[in-house]
Amino acid sequence: MGRLRWFGPLRGLQRLLFHTPVVYAFILASALYHDRLWYPLRGRHIVNQWLADSPWGRLFREYA
Repeated sequence: MGRLRWFGPLRGLQRLLFHTPVVYAFILASALYHDRLWYPLRGRHIVNQWLADSPWGRLFREYA
């Protein structure tokens, strides 16, 4: 799929979406979704559980 987008007939669409200011809309939408919606509702619990239950999480917590 990536080859089709970058080198195939959809190359023009790739240029429109990733080489114009339209790309900033995708970045903004991702930031709003992850920072304002996903992390407060779901992600915080997952991260806290990982910090408490995983050996890597406990090691990370020691350095933080």
